[in-house]
Amino acid sequence: KMSHKRTTNVFFAAMVSIVIGLFVLKSLDHAPVQAQAFSLSDYQRLGSVEKFFSGDLSEPLRDWDGVEIYYYQDSGSSKYDSEKCHFVVWNGFIGSNGQVQSTMNWRKQLPYSFNNGIDSGAETIQICIVTEGNLLCPTDIQVKRVETLAEVIARKFSITPEHISYPGNWR
Repeated sequence: KMSHKRTTNVFFAAMVSIVIGLFVLKSLDHAPVQAQAFSLSDYQRLGSVEKFFSGDLSEPLRDWDGVEIYYYQDSGSSKYDSEKCHFVVWNGFIGSNGQVQSTMNWRKQLPYSFNNGIDSGAETIQICIVTEGNLLCPTDIQVKRVETLAEVIARKFSITPEHISYPGNWR
């Protein structure tokens, strides 16, 4: 009889814990991912951005003369502005936090304004930073990765800092 009472108590305690957990998870649903503290081991695990400048290109490198960095507000899907950008820097909600991914525009060396086979002459590399919901706030690792990518691009193509455009609220 004592075992039955203990089993009942454990069952009710488990049910209360499940209900509390359900309310906590529901209250956090659709809440933005909070910026995480910078982790050197996570950063190193992402690999070098230098890999984007050798191999894996179907065309020779263009003579780029600028970099534009902008935010893309993610709504929980893996879609992003791939027709405009050359690189995407993920936020951890989709893709690893700080993961840099090149797009077809980069691999084919197309300017973002390449429409219907017509090259408008824009020679600006577009970097898309995926952010969560309405927050235009990158994670610490995203900031480091974007700055590293922009630095490598600037060095590779002799782009001066005046020709690197960061979002208005960049840290």
